[in-house]
Amino acid sequence: TIAVVVLCAGVSLSFAVRIACKVKAGEIFSATCPLLHLLLHTMAAMHLAGGALLQSNPLLTFTVVGMNAALLMTKMRFMATFRVPWPLLHLEMVPLVLTAAMDAGGLRVPLLCWYLVLLVECALLWRMWQRLLQRICSALNVPFLREVPERS
Repeated sequence: TIAVVVLCAGVSLSFAVRIACKVKAGEIFSATCPLLHLLLHTMAAMHLAGGALLQSNPLLTFTVVGMNAALLMTKMRFMATFRVPWPLLHLEMVPLVLTAAMDAGGLRVPLLCWYLVLLVECALLWRMWQRLLQRICSALNVPFLREVPERS
């Protein structure tokens, strides 16, 4: 676990330094904002890796953390591809980080709450893809989820 933390921190730090060297002084925070979100995700994941949830429900723990990572990485790729600015707060981050913070604060988080986090993450991933496909289809003037009419 310590090796993973050190490796992740080293990679993140190297990316942050490379970004900081290439951007203007006023844009450093917005340029490194995705790394801050990854740091929050990593902190929540590392807390859960040593927590009681992993011992009692390892599959649920890995699924919740993995779904959050998939959401973040997918969103990063979309935003980089379409050159959309990175927002300060992602709705996708809130369920995992809030629940992990409650757990870290000593509050007993019921198992049902973790299943709810997973359900919310699945719904957010589905909604993200639906919105993306709708936007692409409307930009290309193609009906969304319908047969494309043949040209005559």
